[in-house]
Amino acid sequence: MKSLTKIRQSGNQKEIILDGKGVSPGIAIGRAVVFDNDLVNVPKYRIKPDGVLREQTRFKEAISRTNEQFLELKDKTSSLKDKENWDYIIEGYTQMLKSSRIVDGTNKRIASDLINAEQALQIEVANVIKIFEAMDDSYISAKVEDIRGVSRRLIQNLTLKGEKQFVNLPENSIVICNELSAADTVQIDSHNTHGFATLLGGIQGHASLFARSIGLPAAVDVKGLLENVHDGDIVVIDGTYGQIIVNPSTESLKKYRLYRANYLRWKRSFSRLKDLSAETLDGHKITLKGNIDLASEADFVMEVGADGVGLLRSEYMFLNRVDFPTEDEQFDIILKVVQSLKGKTLTFRTLDLGGDKPSDLIKSQQYNVENPALGLRGIRCSLKWQEILETQFAAILRASAYGPIEVMLPMVSAAQEITKARQIFNDVANKLRMRGIKIADNLPKLGIMIEVPGAAIESEALAEYAEFFSIGTNDLIQYTLATDRTNQNVSYLFNPMHPAVLRLIKMTVEAGNKKGIEVSICGEMAANYKYTAVLLGLGVKSLSMPASNIPMVKERIRSIRYEDTLHLVDRVMREHHPDEIWRIIREFESY
Repeated sequence: MKSLTKIRQSGNQKEIILDGKGVSPGIAIGRAVVFDNDLVNVPKYRIKPDGVLREQTRFKEAISRTNEQFLELKDKTSSLKDKENWDYIIEGYTQMLKSSRIVDGTNKRIASDLINAEQALQIEVANVIKIFEAMDDSYISAKVEDIRGVSRRLIQNLTLKGEKQFVNLPENSIVICNELSAADTVQIDSHNTHGFATLLGGIQGHASLFARSIGLPAAVDVKGLLENVHDGDIVVIDGTYGQIIVNPSTESLKKYRLYRANYLRWKRSFSRLKDLSAETLDGHKITLKGNIDLASEADFVMEVGADGVGLLRSEYMFLNRVDFPTEDEQFDIILKVVQSLKGKTLTFRTLDLGGDKPSDLIKSQQYNVENPALGLRGIRCSLKWQEILETQFAAILRASAYGPIEVMLPMVSAAQEITKARQIFNDVANKLRMRGIKIADNLPKLGIMIEVPGAAIESEALAEYAEFFSIGTNDLIQYTLATDRTNQNVSYLFNPMHPAVLRLIKMTVEAGNKKGIEVSICGEMAANYKYTAVLLGLGVKSLSMPASNIPMVKERIRSIRYEDTLHLVDRVMREHHPDEIWRIIREFESY
């Protein structure tokens, strides 16, 4: 097994390197301020039957105090640029306190198990988190983050210990903690805090979104973080690649200070890139689009000069609620994005939750699918719960009357899934027209994500049915290499430059070109400028990524020749070892 913790000896000093996920680019250097905000150490004791009501009353009072604190936080976010986003998040928190599996389950467990409220709450939280973690979806991690954040507040108010404030921190602070909720991030002293790293968390979590919105370097999911970082340690955070360097050597400090200076100089130059095309030195143009979760993010996509939205994830519309979003609610969200894009294309991905009907999933006691990654997810889930898909299609079609939209189906593995979805799509369009509801004269394109190796192998056949391809590299790599990147025992095998992965991408691009349909890359490979030359050489002409990465990738494109990338890929495709492929790429970058 490859360790995620590396130790370098420099004289008498030990430099520790930890690997996590970079969620907000940049370099931060400062002193660690460690917060222990885990949920593990809570009071646990038995109660007598006549003490149940008293314990439930304690819990009710904690809920009331927590709700008041969230409303106070809502006032604090009123001046933030993305106030609408934060209002939505905090509203989700307060809804969770009114009636949810956590609240109802805790009250029932107090009575049935005769245990104190803190212990009952901890058990319920663990059960609910288990359900969501089984879904193995990076975007659902935001829901887990919400649950933990609300639960921490409840336990703090139950124990009357008060919450730890991320304010009045020393200058050059690096916040180190178990996890940051949306409520925590709002309180961070951004003047003195230069970055943060957490043991838990995901790329699309609220803390990650907040870090990107204010340009704070950050890394999450850092294994071994709390065991290896102590108050006062000098810490370097590489928010681009997710590395944490603890007590760096003199040589490392010098290197990362240079990286930081170069990045800041690079960042200042981003504004000049906004109105420039993503075009190589020899005139080969590439389309760059942004990935978003919320309507409020579309404005930032436009600010960085993107060519549109290549991925609107619809999962966020279904989170923090106990019912399904209505057609009108989804239409309003999609319409806001369409209007923000001012004529640029929006690509809407239909629901990519997995495993079970979302509302039933939240209420269920256990998640009984042994391997959810190979189960009922993506288009399979939507075709099983057809009314969800019909509602999404209706909202999309109504919004198409106001601007260009494309529809993308996730996790497609067979042609019949496309034909079935298209039949539903056409039926919904006909029903809307019969009701006199305005939709686009020409229906939006219906494309698919290539995330399954079988779909890549069959891409030439699937191109007969789909109007565009978007390669989801995260899942494609995971399925191709049979490795779970969240499992530290095998995560080192998750390699975007593996020859098998590159061949599947090349095969898909060639199939799309043969049929004359667009093929884009929509995954972490697209966002990392170190992969840009290889992707261009493979024939990819469209990349979709978080908007914050677009300037870096655009500058990379504008610094290379397309003809050279073809020669690069010709060399790469003759190699069988990923390490040798990386050597060739580094050699190319040095020119």
